[in-house]
Formats: sequence, structure tokens, C-alpha cells
Amino acid sequence: MSDCQRPNRPESLPPEHIPRVEELQTVSVLFKQLSDASRLRIFWLLCHCEACGTELAGIVEMTPQAVAHHLRLLRSSHLLVSRREGKEVYYRAADTAQAQALHHMIEQVVEISCPRAGRRYRAVRPAEKTYKGEDDCGSVDPGNAAGPQGEFPRGENDPKDRRPRRIFGGEHCGGAGSGGAVPKRSEQGLGGTQQAVPRRIGDVWMMKLAPQVNTALELLEAAGYEAYLVGGAVRDFVRDSSPAKDWDIATNALPEQVKAVFAGFRLIETGLKHGTVTVVIDHIQLEITTYRVDGGYTDHRHPDAVSFTRSLKEDLERRDFTMNALAYHPAAGVVDLVGGRADIEAGLVRCVGDPDRRFREDGLRMLRALRFASVYGMTIEPGTAAAVHRNRALLERIAAERVQAELTKLLCGRGAAAVLRSFADVLEVLIPELVPMFGFDQRNPHHDRDVWEHTIAVVEHTPPEPVLRWAALFHDMGKPSCFSLTEDGVGHFFGHAEQGAVMTERILNSLRFDRDGRERIARRVRYHDMPLTADRKRSKRLLSKHGVEAARQLIGLHRADTLGQSAVCKPRLAVFDTMDAIVEEILREEACFSLKDLAVNGTDMLDLGFRGREIGAVLQKCLDAVLDERAANDREELLSFARAERTAAK
Repeated sequence: MSDCQRPNRPESLPPEHIPRVEELQTVSVLFKQLSDASRLRIFWLLCHCEACGTELAGIVEMTPQAVAHHLRLLRSSHLLVSRREGKEVYYRAADTAQAQALHHMIEQVVEISCPRAGRRYRAVRPAEKTYKGEDDCGSVDPGNAAGPQGEFPRGENDPKDRRPRRIFGGEHCGGAGSGGAVPKRSEQGLGGTQQAVPRRIGDVWMMKLAPQVNTALELLEAAGYEAYLVGGAVRDFVRDSSPAKDWDIATNALPEQVKAVFAGFRLIETGLKHGTVTVVIDHIQLEITTYRVDGGYTDHRHPDAVSFTRSLKEDLERRDFTMNALAYHPAAGVVDLVGGRADIEAGLVRCVGDPDRRFREDGLRMLRALRFASVYGMTIEPGTAAAVHRNRALLERIAAERVQAELTKLLCGRGAAAVLRSFADVLEVLIPELVPMFGFDQRNPHHDRDVWEHTIAVVEHTPPEPVLRWAALFHDMGKPSCFSLTEDGVGHFFGHAEQGAVMTERILNSLRFDRDGRERIARRVRYHDMPLTADRKRSKRLLSKHGVEAARQLIGLHRADTLGQSAVCKPRLAVFDTMDAIVEEILREEACFSLKDLAVNGTDMLDLGFRGREIGAVLQKCLDAVLDERAANDREELLSFARAERTAAK
């Protein structure tokens, strides 16, 4: 407004000329809808072409759900119109004065040049009707929505854009270290998760984020909120650039505000009590949690109440371990306020703040500390370790299912042996049946370790499979109660395998293992010391009795058991290597070692005159003949064998 148009004083403006609030409500709603930069970009594009949601998603590099969210809001403000063609819905700017005015305002304020009338671009879907304002806007190819020089108008890809640069997903659009180049879009597509591949931009290591995470961060920040990636994804990125398994986002937006931001997406509100809203984008679940400070922990497991905060620092300082108290933002890299990066580099598991307080808040954190140390091969920081020992009694309050899950991961970790050795007193609280093994002298030339140290060695040499590792932990648990001495002072443990199997089933039942898991582990314990011979017939018998998986695991358990014994037992290792080779040979040959593999069946036996239990008995004899290689697994040969058995029975 020029000086001649502007009144000198407010009182000089007639009251009737001042618009009422009600009259400005429509403008207010429109401005609110256009407060998001991504939404503005979509609106500008649709002022020049017609496109469906899928096409738009590819152009602006957003997920289809995010684009649909913006389209819904723009359409609700009557800024867009749509039409359906087959299964697709196509959108364009409405041919209204409001839409035209907003279009020109965007271009004038940001100094975007509208596509010139003299330069036409092929339209993927030309609009049924396009308005022509003073710049004579025409159709533009949404796949090449560029200005006269082939540039995207003042968007992220415009090297002349002087707005502050944003970095998402490690894709740096201009600025230091990039040369202004825009990396190619991931070939993995919007529906899949992305590997956390580090990329250095200046002094910042960038993390490759899934497109769904980028969408969530962008939507939250466009609405005026902070948002950071937190949790295991950041920890594993800093530790060894491992791909993320879960995506957790922390924000200063309250739960109701988060729900409003993602109103167009599927929401899961099961964690709403603690400030967590799960947002589903392209079938990927993102847990979005409000910054919070926890209250007291009466049950030593869950906070009695939580209070929300606006401070990222306060949120990070309530977490369990320093390596889990890291945050990440694409524009800033890793945010470390508690020394988590240094602890990861030093291989230390350290509590945030006072470890006694952390463990009194949640006793499960002690098992998590042991599990992290085992899985990552780390050392528990001395102060944290001492607090674990002091507070171990709190583990009695932890649900059996959670104990089972943590111990399984611990046992399968590369550092399991060190943890078992250093924290036996912690295991004592959870599985008191292990205590008699501690320091128990076997007094046998085959063993140069006590029962517990031998057990640790067996666990260490067992393949990191849950069934095998649990069986290794329990395989000699029955020894102390079965111990006996001969006259010459040599210790023996007759019946310890069966005793251990009974104890194993009881313990696993208390830890809430399912029936199949209990039976599989107990079976390995029961047969861990059965005689094994590098013989083809005996190997077939082993496969027949236990199945392929169990047979392989029993051989592996025998090998680990031998490796945990004294040097006099080591020659036995060659037997297990030979058995492995024999078993694989039998499997390659598709040899018969079970009733279902026989070339004859019950119907054949009925035809031969067998009845009732006779059928099962003669089929077992046929299988035994095949296993012992007295007969081939051939139908005619086995029928002849069965006839001979029937004749002999008469």
C-alpha cells in the first residue's frame, strides 16, 4: 500500500470499513491449510497440471499416504477439484478467484517464475480446463514440472534457492559438501524399509532413513513441532551402521496434537497412556512418543505416572543406558547429551545417571544390561555392574515372559560366556536350580573344570541357536544330584541326563515356554551324552529317531560338550566331523529314514492281509530293514519283504 493510500491514524479509518472476524475466517482457514511447505508445493504443481496421487508422490518424493493427506486438506478448503478416471483420481487447482489469487501470491512472494506461455510442456494428464491469468499458465508435465531453464520452481532441487537447506534421509540438497547435487531416489521403493547406510555431509554422518520416517518428521515439523529419531535405530547406526529394525520418534507434540497431524493415517493408540501414538505409513509402524519425564515406579517396572515436557534433554535423561539415549535429526546428525557415543566406542554399557535409581525404577533394565553386553560383546561399566549385583533381588518381580525373552537373547549373544561367568549371582535369582553347579568339582579325568565352568564353555562352543543354547545351559544340571564316587575316587554321574531333562522341563514351564519349546530343549538335554558313532547305519538311526534338525543339533551339542572337556577327549571331535558329512550325504541321496519316506504304506499292508496293529509293526520292520540296508527302499522289494514276514508269522 502506498503512502497516499495508508491512513495517517487508525481513527481516520471508518469502523464500517474494518472487516469483521467472521469475514476473515475463510482467509484464516486457507492460510492455515497452506502453512505447510510440502502442501504449498503440491498446490503450486496442481495449478499447472493435473495429476493423480501416485504421480505426485513420485514427483515430490513423498509417500502416497502423505500426499493423500495433503490432498484431502487442500480439497476440504475448496482449493482443488478432482475427477475419477478408472481407478485413479486426478486433481487440479480449482478454477476460483481464491485459488488463482493464492497461486499468484505464492509466486510473487517467493519469486517463482510461472511456466511461460511460449514454452509448452507435455502434460501427463492435461487438465480439462486450465485458467489463464496474467502469466498465461498452461499445462506442465508433472513428471518434468520445470521452469524455462528446466528447473523445478524454487523447490528442494533448485540450486538457486536461497532458503535454509534441509537434509532428510541423508540426501543433501545443496550446501557444503554436496556440490548441490541431488542423489538419485532409492530403488527400493516407498513400501520397503531402508538400510541405515552412513553418509558424511561436512562433519556430520548422515543416516539413511526409510521414506516413511522422512514423511513423519516432515509432517511434524511442518506443523511447528520438534521431532527426532530415537531408540535402537540410532544406537545401532552409531555402533556399526546396522539397519534399523524399529523406528521410534520423539517429539514435543502432545499425543492429541500428534493424532491431529496424522489424521489421514491409520493410528494405533494402545500406548496413549504413556504418550505414544503408533502411526502406520505404508504398512510401516512408527512409534511417536511425546517428550516425557517419568514419575515414581512403585512396582519397579512401570512408571506410576508420566508428565510431558518440551525438553528433549529431559526426555533423554530418563532413559536406561547412555547408548540408548541418543537422538538423531537429519539436519543435525546424532544428538548426544549423555556421552552415549563415547561409551559405544569404548564398548561400555553404562546407565544414564544413578544406576541404582535406574534399576529401582525398572528391574528389567538389569537383564537388558546383561543382554546388551552379551549381544554386542560389550563390558558393563563397573558402577553399573555393581548396581546390578546390589539390586538383583528386584528381578523376582519381573514377569516370566520378559525374563525368558531377555535370557534367550543373552544366551545367543557372542559375549554370553563372559556374562554367565561374571553375573552368576544374577542368574541364581532367576534359575536357582543352577546354584549347585557353581564350583562343583567333577573329580573325573575327562573334566578339568567344575560343572559351571564346563557349562559356560559348552554354551560358548554351541551354535547361537536358542534351542541349542538353552540345552547347553541345562545339559549338566542334573550332575550334582547324581554324583557318586568309585573306590578309586573317580566321580561319576549316572542318570544325570534324564534328571537334567526333568529339571529342564520344570524350569522352562516356569519361564512360560510353549510346549514345543520345552519338549525340544528337554529332548536335547536327555540325549546329550548318548553314544555317537561315525557309521552310516547308526547315522540313519539317529535321523530316524530324532529327525533332521534334532540330529544335527545333537551332533553340535556333543561337539560343544567335548570342546568343554579336558584334552584327553579331543580326539572324539573327528567322529562328529565325520558324522556331519555322513548325515549330509544321506540327505543328498534323499535316503529313507522315516515311515513317511517308505515306498510302501498302510494300504499296501492291508492288501497283503495285515490288520490292526500288525500294519504298524510290519511297516516298522520294513523301515528297520531299509535303515540297516538289508533291503532297498523299493516298493516291490518291500512288498516281498512284508510277504515273507507274514509267512514267518504264520
